[in-house]
This record gives sequence, structure tokens and C-alpha cells, in this order.
Amino acid sequence: MPRGVPGPVQSIEGRYELEPQKLYDHLAQVELQSYPGEAEAYSNLGFGLLGHVLEEAAKKPLHQLLDDWLCQPLDLRNTGIEGLSSLKPATGYASQIRGGGKRTHSLKERLAGSGGLVTTTEDLGKFLIAQMEPGVLSEATLAELQSETLLSSGRPSGKTLGWSLRILDEVGGILEKNGGRSNCTAWVGFSPEYQTGVAMFSNCGGPDVEIVGRVLLEKVIPPSSWKPGTRYGYARVAPFSGVRWQNNLPVVLVGDHWWPLVSIDDILVEHIMKFAQKNYGDRARKRFAEDLVEVLDKMGHEPDRNVMLELRESDESTRAVSARMTAENRSRVRSGA
Repeated sequence: MPRGVPGPVQSIEGRYELEPQKLYDHLAQVELQSYPGEAEAYSNLGFGLLGHVLEEAAKKPLHQLLDDWLCQPLDLRNTGIEGLSSLKPATGYASQIRGGGKRTHSLKERLAGSGGLVTTTEDLGKFLIAQMEPGVLSEATLAELQSETLLSSGRPSGKTLGWSLRILDEVGGILEKNGGRSNCTAWVGFSPEYQTGVAMFSNCGGPDVEIVGRVLLEKVIPPSSWKPGTRYGYARVAPFSGVRWQNNLPVVLVGDHWWPLVSIDDILVEHIMKFAQKNYGDRARKRFAEDLVEVLDKMGHEPDRNVMLELRESDESTRAVSARMTAENRSRVRSGA
């Protein structure tokens, strides 16, 4: 589906009262961006249309479905579809870049399922807890909600049912969702692996609150808990800041010196490269340099934050060096530093 809602579909300003025929007339003109299942693209229209389909199937308005399925079971007292008299949305402001001042928004070009949800940090915190602890949502339901969707080709889509997957250098794989209008913005993200989440809100449409949220999520997870590989992805870190190649074997930059690499955590580098070549073909060197955690993990070895590098001296002797896996090193490797 295209991203945007194609024109006004509400009957009056200030409330989400859908005029179905307006929506259907618009949908009749919509061209799909790809065949179903072939590709992935975020669609506000898709979320809004899903909300309408749920209303039609259940014969209830979306705000009632939310109340029955989530708000009452999770005790979300300040969450619902905007327009309900019980909700008190914060005043929205334009960002300084846009000139500042109070800023309103139009509901006419939206669907209740896309841009209509009003909530608070407390309620969204309760929702995040429910995503990490089976209860109202069963363990089977959580697994379904949080499992990455595959495209028809079998390739991963980078999305689950509503969540986007992202790799954070200090955390690994997380699930996240952002949203906003011209006068507000929000982000939520959590690590199922560490049972930790963060919710960020702003009543100013300009800031990218997800940037702050991701940093906070990295900060609140203890470094001792760090796991480089999870079922949601692999941390992009490296124990060296540069890689050169000699006879198809890596020579790595550790500190300010280049060393032929003999082994990582007692795994001979020849074995690592044979595995990489078998599994990644002509991308083996690139995967070793930029995705070392994934390579080692798929070999059956989950590295810790610190790995032991065995380096060859100029006199053919070797020395063992403990090296910390960092995102900064990986960034330098990738840029060719």
C-alpha cells in the first residue's frame, strides 16, 4: 500500500468519524507499490485500513475494540482514540525550525487506526511491560507479534506485526515503533532479550525522539548483560579498528600496529575464513570485517564483550591480547581507516 492516506475520509473536523464511501472511492484509485508479499514499505494507509477492517469484522468502533482488548485488561486509563471526551491531549507546538508557537492538526486526512491514538508515558510503559511479560498477552501471542515477517522470497522484512527491528551497538536487536504529527512525536523501543524498554514523547513535532530513546535504552541495560547475538540480530562491533588482507588471511589494526591475526578466542582464523567463504562466498571478507559477531555466532561461538586475539609477532612468535568489541572499531573498519 502507498504510505499516505489519499485525501479526507472524515465527516467533520475534530473527531474520527469515518465516511466509508469516501475511503472506498479513494481506494479504487490506489495503485499497489508491489505485489503482496514481494516487498516491504511502511504505510499509514495500511494501518488505517486495518483499523477499519477490524471495525467491520467486529461490528464495533475501533475505540471500543481498544478498550476491550487492551485498555481495560492492562489498566490503560488515559489511552484511546482522539475525540473521546475523557482524553486530554497535550497542547502541541511547532518546532523552532518551523517558527514555534502552538500548532493544531487536521483529522480529516487520517484514519483512526493511523495517527488517532492518544496515550501517556505511564500507559505506554504498561504496554511495554505487557510485551515483555506474558499475562494479558500469552507467550504464544507475544512470539507471534515479535517474530520477523518473511517476504515471499524468504528474505527477512525487518518488520514484525507492527514493530520494526533495529540493531543497537550496545544492546543488539530491539523492537521499536515511532509516530507523530506536525505537533507531536513519540517513540517506544524495547529489548525482549533484556526485558527493558523506553518510551519517549514530545509535544513538539520537530525532534527525532527515537535518537534519544535508543541512547537511553543502551544506557539502562547493564554492560555485564551484553550479548552480541540475539534472535533479533547481531551487534555491529569489532575488536580491531582496521583490516588488511594477506594470502586471504586478515591483518588487523590493534592499537597503532598492524598484526597478522592467528586466532580469535582460540578459534584459528583459517577456520573462520573457511566458514565465511563457504557461507558467504565472495562476501566472506566483508562479513568478517563488518559482521564478525554474526560469523562467530553462526559458527557456534558467542563472543563476549572482550575477546582474546592471538597476534603474530615479526619473529613468528605470538602474543595474546584481550580486545574490547566496540561499535567505534567496527565503524573505522567499515570506513577503511
